[in-house]
Amino acid sequence: EPIRSLGTHQVAEAARNYLIKRGYQLDVQFVGPRNAPNIPLLERLAAEWKAVLLSAPRGEYDKHLHTETPLASVPHKIFIGPMQGGVTNCVYSDYPRAAELAINYLISRGAERILCTTSDEERIPHLLFRTYALDLCAARYPHVKLIYSGGGNTFEQAYSSVLRFLQSGERFDGIFANSHYATCGALRALADHDLRLLWKIPVIGMGRRFFLDYMVPRPAMITASDGDLGREAARMAVELCSTDRKSYPSIVVPVYLTEGDLVLCRQEDDAELPNPISKAVIP
Repeated sequence: EPIRSLGTHQVAEAARNYLIKRGYQLDVQFVGPRNAPNIPLLERLAAEWKAVLLSAPRGEYDKHLHTETPLASVPHKIFIGPMQGGVTNCVYSDYPRAAELAINYLISRGAERILCTTSDEERIPHLLFRTYALDLCAARYPHVKLIYSGGGNTFEQAYSSVLRFLQSGERFDGIFANSHYATCGALRALADHDLRLLWKIPVIGMGRRFFLDYMVPRPAMITASDGDLGREAARMAVELCSTDRKSYPSIVVPVYLTEGDLVLCRQEDDAELPNPISKAVIP
């Protein structure tokens, strides 16, 4: 019976391969910029679905899943990706481990005042979860201070918030960006304010590894495997569709650290710093 999915190509491909081998069908609907749900399309197609794999943030669907709508009537709804965090029917990244890796990485580079490209008052559930995980890790290191920029997870939000802090003169010596887009925005803000800061302030992001190929210096990046997310979501869908179960315990996918170029917090003379002008490519 149809098991439908919408989401990124990599996640969908992994889910498709898993399902085809087990005799299931997977149709993929790619919708909107940055996975904004196309609700009218979903409502037209949902009547024939037995399960749906949803990869946009769960909050995007809440008002459509708790009312009498075709999408709400789909028997099994599974939420995929780094933006989920429910107790059941979710496949998401290991946020506490990601926060631990991020804090440890920046401390190893000499950072003590870490600027986070989100807000401590943010109401989006996945950002709250990530923020609290960072706070928990920082509590182990009393000398480390987390500073929240009040930005978000887009390029524009991270760029403007980091640039604002740079222009204010408030000191920070490391950056944690909560998405690959925010990582690009943070690096661009450093470059626009003073190109030499790219080699003085270490940056670590959370997102997709392929973005590293377009950034100089390469920041560190924490990633979860899209293949793991897709396969685990498909396995959960098969389990739910082939049994009488109404829910399945959420699955936490491990995260991995890819180290960036060696950027240390330092105050050496500018003449001793690398000159990235000739090779910097920052989206």
